[in-house]
Amino acid sequence: MEPDFHATSSWFIRFFRHYTWLLFYRRFKHVWLYSAYHPSPDRSTVYFANHSSWWDGLIPFLLNEFHFRQEGRAIMEYKQMEQYRFFRKIGAVPIYREHPRSALQVIRKSADFLSQPGRSLYIFPQGRMYSECDPIEFEGGLSRLAELTGPVDFVPLAITITTIRYDKPELYLAVGPTVIAQPDISRQDRTSYFQARLNELAGRNREASLQRLRDYEHTKLM
Repeated sequence: MEPDFHATSSWFIRFFRHYTWLLFYRRFKHVWLYSAYHPSPDRSTVYFANHSSWWDGLIPFLLNEFHFRQEGRAIMEYKQMEQYRFFRKIGAVPIYREHPRSALQVIRKSADFLSQPGRSLYIFPQGRMYSECDPIEFEGGLSRLAELTGPVDFVPLAITITTIRYDKPELYLAVGPTVIAQPDISRQDRTSYFQARLNELAGRNREASLQRLRDYEHTKLM
């Protein structure tokens, strides 16, 4: 089953851009953003994030449309895309976990996609959903992707949703900075390095949700 990095539907994205903004506006009390990363037009980006809620499927679209504005794609499990088919129209690419070679095909196709500057890929290396309180542990796909890509930035994205202050949840997003791993280390060590950087950023993001750190911007991502 070949992964499909198809062209997105421009008319549907225009509609869904407004719908997504309205959805987050209604469902969240506040959206807070800390970003230590600014994409360069001559490079592509891999954003790797923790996965702890259904909203993680829409957050990449929201960030890309209202903040980074790259040609974005996101890796999503095939079963979820079958349940929510609109994700395909906004750039989601299916991965078939029941088929062992599917992950490798997706990684290779992802590397090809990222070879053109100005593109981005959102990936959740945990492989499935976990509690925000659990330590973040990666599968090996992100490290393998790093082996196949050229001048691409690998950037952590931490996501925290909290109801500590209000009945409606608040969303905290922390992005970057770029993670640079030594090229001669093993795949396992690279995985551990990427994993450690996201754990650090996620810890900082949880602290921000408790204390509202000053370098977070109150934003609707518009």
